[in-house]
Amino acid sequence: MRPLLAPRTYVQVTAATNENRSINREDAPVADYNVKLSQFHQRVWQDELEAPATIDEYGWVQFGPTSLGELSIILREYNPEGLKLEVLFFNDKTSSHDNLLRICNRVNAQEDAQLFVSDNYNIVRASIYLLLAEPGEMPDEGLLRAVIGPAISKIKAAMDEFASELKKLDSERIAQSIPVSVGGWQDCK
Repeated sequence: MRPLLAPRTYVQVTAATNENRSINREDAPVADYNVKLSQFHQRVWQDELEAPATIDEYGWVQFGPTSLGELSIILREYNPEGLKLEVLFFNDKTSSHDNLLRICNRVNAQEDAQLFVSDNYNIVRASIYLLLAEPGEMPDEGLLRAVIGPAISKIKAAMDEFASELKKLDSERIAQSIPVSVGGWQDCK
């Protein structure tokens, strides 16, 4: 089993006055995102997944480490009807980047959720885009609750396929590294 990425640390940004004194969060500038949309998704996803979440400075809903990995709900103010569910689930500095790309491409050809490898890092994420309402409209809560389970299942299927392909690659690599002696085996009669 490959190790999951260590839990992400969340830095709470505090604003300060010229005298370097802290001020209230309410007085700090507000990020440019749809607060109502982010709070809606935070409430529904927390309820369905039974896990705490925070809203980051971009308005994305962030879950800490879960059984799947680091889960994020990526939201866009200009696109309230859609979201991208993303799970960071694999981080291994020993694997070949090219091998990870090949595995991700094989999985992407078969699965609904898509895998991608971060450039210059061997971090693999699984994601799926969900379109939940008419353009410019907020999603219906009942529909959102109905698609969370299937979306998580599709992410999990892609992750399982990735693990299976990685295991095959590791088995091939081990088989290729075992020395074979010529003439060392004799048939017993």
